[in-house]
Amino acid sequence: MSVYSKTYYLAAGEGTPERRMPVGLLFARCIEVATDHANRLGVGFENLMAHGQTWVLSRMAVEMTRYPGVNENYTIETWVDSFNRAFSDRMFRILDNEGNTCGYSRSTWVAIDMERRTLADISRFDALRDAITCARECPIAPSGRHRPLGPEATEAVSHRFAYSDIDSNRHVNTVRYVEMLMNCRTPEQHRTSPLRRLDVTFMRECVYGELATIFTLPVDAKTTEAELRVNGEARIRFTATV
Repeated sequence: MSVYSKTYYLAAGEGTPERRMPVGLLFARCIEVATDHANRLGVGFENLMAHGQTWVLSRMAVEMTRYPGVNENYTIETWVDSFNRAFSDRMFRILDNEGNTCGYSRSTWVAIDMERRTLADISRFDALRDAITCARECPIAPSGRHRPLGPEATEAVSHRFAYSDIDSNRHVNTVRYVEMLMNCRTPEQHRTSPLRRLDVTFMRECVYGELATIFTLPVDAKTTEAELRVNGEARIRFTATV
């Protein structure tokens, strides 16, 4: 139970125009595998809901050497790396059908009180502490600190969150934020310069009806920083590297 894995098949309807796995789908699959593992450990959605709590993703970094292609099987492994009163760090490894490593992901999770929308104490989850393992290593660097963008940042895309953007926690689904960021790039940019790494920090949730705008600021030829804002307030921060 310390390392959990799940195998998927990338259907044509799920692939990008380049016949690769979309970054948003990669985030979704990692979250799904994390959810499955938490359920098996007895600290999943239903267990927390009994106490009026739920898991929320605080930050996530994905670094890929290549993305699984259309009509390929791929496997995602996950394990708990660390745990304390406020946070749980969970790692992922993405493998192709031959068992070769395609990439890794680091994530940090918190539990929130559903009514108060405040952080909950997770120190009572002995199963998480017991699941911590050194059987796997995650060699990618932790996320750096995201700083506010300067006034030279430019507006890229806007979207008003609708019904299909909202998940069972009554806030915008994580994948929607990633998909908005992907829409800041042209098809040609995606074709010639796929993202090698994406870091995302979630500072405050978005909800139905809010109008969100992503602002971008190139750092150098390979790295772009971005910020999703609602009414001028930064909600999500990104660093994308090709």
